[in-house]
Amino acid sequence: MSEIIFVLNNVASPQRLVDSVKTAYSIESKIHVKAFIITKVSGMAAQTGLPEASKYAYKLGRPLIILPTLKDAIELLSPAKTILITKRSSNSRSLEDLEPTTEGVLMIVVSGSDGEFSKSELALGEHYHVPAFTYLTPSASIALSYYIV
Repeated sequence: MSEIIFVLNNVASPQRLVDSVKTAYSIESKIHVKAFIITKVSGMAAQTGLPEASKYAYKLGRPLIILPTLKDAIELLSPAKTILITKRSSNSRSLEDLEPTTEGVLMIVVSGSDGEFSKSELALGEHYHVPAFTYLTPSASIALSYYIV
């Protein structure tokens, strides 16, 4: 894969939103971060986090896309593969086991809340966890998943 799209799903904290955008767009590597998408944004994140994150992305000339649901993001961008970074469970695989692909865009979805994805969201992609961690903030999930992939 030559491009990655990050999705921050279900975020209410402005600090988590801004930190996640800054982390994703600070990555310098041969694999290009094509876009950052925010879905199910609510509360203070919608009121103060979105303007600050938009300003940051605009200054870098990078796309920041806000959509109502994860399903909308997948339908709009049609990634070759969608993975959801979840807590370790019997239904998730280690991110180290993700098979590399050279074709298409990889969409990596992280949760912006302390809770997990809904059942309908879990049905939209493959489940992976970051090994050696039981809990990660969204920005840490973004950085580690990029590094491991």
